[in-house]
Amino acid sequence: MEYREKEVSFLGADRKLLGIPPKIGSKAPGFSGIKHDLTDFNSTELDGTLRIYSVVPSIDTSVCALQTSKFNDIVKELEDVNVVTISCDTPFALSRFKNAQGIENLTTVSDHINLSFGMKYGMVMDGVRLLARGVFIVDKDDTLVYAQVAKDVHKDIDFDEVLSFIKNM
Repeated sequence: MEYREKEVSFLGADRKLLGIPPKIGSKAPGFSGIKHDLTDFNSTELDGTLRIYSVVPSIDTSVCALQTSKFNDIVKELEDVNVVTISCDTPFALSRFKNAQGIENLTTVSDHINLSFGMKYGMVMDGVRLLARGVFIVDKDDTLVYAQVAKDVHKDIDFDEVLSFIKNM
């Protein structure tokens, strides 16, 4: 299995990330998962659209909740952008969070069954079966145009950088 050493810190320790991320400029890999309502999700449904994949370890942590809520608010201001939050939380946890926080503007997807996203984007933290924190942007031509992986999983991503990138596309 391919992996990258010391890519992220989790609970104060370096973690390997399993899988190899796609290169900027390459076709974005398709992936599948389960939505908060237990229906299937296939990323190919979004082909031909601008999309942001917001990746979080667990929706039940304050930093992940904040990231998801911020993207829920951000997407209201952007035209023709789909935001998908992906974690290894169960669909039930994602549903509970969406309902409690009033998340209506983005899709939440659970990667907990087969790690389809995590392995194809190189985001699975070894030893804990959680995804690292990050953001990936895929353009309307289905090309990966942006990637950001937080070095410390417990800290925010750089939202200003993401917004600046989106607005300059």
